[in-house]
Amino acid sequence: MKIKVLFLLISLLTIFGLTATASLAQNKEIQFSAFASEKIKASDISWKGHFGGRKIEPNNVYILMTQGGFLAPTSKNFEDLIKSWLTEHPNAQTKVVYVLDGMLADVPDSKMKAVWVMDGDANLNIHLVRMGGCPAGTMLLNPEDKTSLTREEYQAFAKKVVEAQQLAKEEKLGIWSDSKK
Repeated sequence: MKIKVLFLLISLLTIFGLTATASLAQNKEIQFSAFASEKIKASDISWKGHFGGRKIEPNNVYILMTQGGFLAPTSKNFEDLIKSWLTEHPNAQTKVVYVLDGMLADVPDSKMKAVWVMDGDANLNIHLVRMGGCPAGTMLLNPEDKTSLTREEYQAFAKKVVEAQQLAKEEKLGIWSDSKK
C-alpha cells in the first residue's frame, strides 16, 4: 500500500513538473510561524561585538548573526558599527528570530537567541551588511530552522540583506575593501 501511495505521489509530482529532489528539498525548508516574536529593548542587552547578554538571563546569549557567528569574517570596525548604530537608535527593539536550545552542553536550559535589532524601518543587521561589516549569509536562516517570522517577513528581510551586500561589494566597504568586484 505504501509503495502505491509513493508511486502516486511521484507521478503527481512529475505531472506538475516537479522532481523527487524538489519534494525532498521541501522537507528541509525553514519552518515559519505566525506566533509573536519575543521582543526586548536593545539597550537592555549588554553587547560585546555581535554577542549580547542580560543579567536576568545568565544562561542565554543574544547574537546578531544566524550563521557563522563564531567564525564569520567581520570588518575591523564591526564593533564600532554596532555601537554607533545603537547610539543613534536608543529606542531600538530586538526581535528574536531563531532560538537554539541547549547552547551550553553543561547548562541544559541555555539558549542562543538570534535577533534582528530594529528601530522603525532601520535594521542593525542590514546596516552591518550594508557597511561591509559581515556577509549577508550570516544573517540568513538555515534550512530546517524554526522561526517565529512569517515567510513574507523573512523574504523581505532576505532580499534587503542580499541587496545590502551587493552595494557594499560594489563600494568596496569593510570586508569587501580588497575584493575585485
